[in-house]
Amino acid sequence: MSIRFKPVNARKMKQKLAIVGLGSAGRSRLKALETSSHFDLGGIVSRRAELATSSWEKTLSDPQISCVAISTENSLHPQLVKEALQHKKHVLCDYPLAFSMEKAKELFDLAKKSKKILHVEHIALLSNDHQMAKTSLFQLGTLKEGSYLFEGGWQPKWAKKDFAGPESFIPEARLLQIMDWLENFEIQKQKLICNEKNFLFEAKLIFSQRRANQDSPLHKKNEGILSFTEKRQAGLERRRNFRAHFENGDYEWKYQPTPEGLFARDLEHFYHRITNGTPCYYSEKNMLKLTEQLSQIKADK
Repeated sequence: MSIRFKPVNARKMKQKLAIVGLGSAGRSRLKALETSSHFDLGGIVSRRAELATSSWEKTLSDPQISCVAISTENSLHPQLVKEALQHKKHVLCDYPLAFSMEKAKELFDLAKKSKKILHVEHIALLSNDHQMAKTSLFQLGTLKEGSYLFEGGWQPKWAKKDFAGPESFIPEARLLQIMDWLENFEIQKQKLICNEKNFLFEAKLIFSQRRANQDSPLHKKNEGILSFTEKRQAGLERRRNFRAHFENGDYEWKYQPTPEGLFARDLEHFYHRITNGTPCYYSEKNMLKLTEQLSQIKADK
């Protein structure tokens, strides 16, 4: 299953995009930009003087640059997004957008007021693997019980709030994936440990409502519970596994390496949101609800 776009008017001009931050995501987006037929590079903003071609201030004041892609450390996202929107730029931002629902809504409201697109990247949701799982899970009906495990590497800097933001937002991408599959849930934290050596988050995800379908509205059901674990430490091989029992059968989804090209696909989607008003490929309302829950979770002492 893939996302299709409306045909683009050939007379529409290419957008000039500045890349802000050259970490792994920024470098991947720069690589995607090199083959894009929709964007030209408007400049690179980086603390690495040998790589930067412009400053943030010059980027904001340049009327030829219509878009910015923000790939800095997480803690800077809210302020940079706000400044870009205030200068009438379309914004593509790596997740997380902000660390409270109030701040995230404020930024979306500012984008609406400025008549600009604010797009928050969640490229894993664009993969064919994710989309196929989403279709299969919908057909299985109500979740009864299951488990989701994610394991991966870890860097000491991710434990620093002035770099990565609150530790509760580290599992955001995995939790949004589950929400994209199964709709809303309540997070009941059991354990959250974050330090320079490792990260561990254990929780119960409580599904208290059945998903709506085309024939019937939402209605109450017996609670479904999904055990969620995210474990990270240096050198740990990336692994992801989801197993669950539904009213119409069982399902198991195992991790597939992230395919190449998702940054390019996300960039294309950003362009079509700007030029055609294409909706986001996931529910931004769900992202806001998840942001509200994560902002209330504190690490264990």
